[in-house]
Amino acid sequence: MPITWYEIGKNHLEAAKHSQKEFFRTSASRSYYAAHVVLAEALVKEGCVFEGGRQTPPHHDQVRLIGKYLAHKGQKIVRELQALFRRLYRRRLDADYSRTVAFDAKIALDSVRDVSSVFKLLDVR
Repeated sequence: MPITWYEIGKNHLEAAKHSQKEFFRTSASRSYYAAHVVLAEALVKEGCVFEGGRQTPPHHDQVRLIGKYLAHKGQKIVRELQALFRRLYRRRLDADYSRTVAFDAKIALDSVRDVSSVFKLLDVR
């Protein structure tokens, strides 16, 4: 039986936690990917089909898809999820592609906290 995105997301979250005190960029990046894949699972459960046979949503389209497919969770939760994904995605881009942006333990911790909030809002256990 194939592994679920929720299980993969939990693995990414554990990697983010283990690396947050020493490998700040890695922690921020893994935090984002943990959120990204659990969102994919949540969206599919709500009937979303990704373009081009993709298994996860395009990164730039997450905020829109949250509003479209998770609206039943209420406006407050949708807005919170959208804000969390904007922050996580921005940090991931900086972590992976910008050598001039400084990373520290606070940014890594903020990323782990943000993805933990995503898990809670999406009821990932």
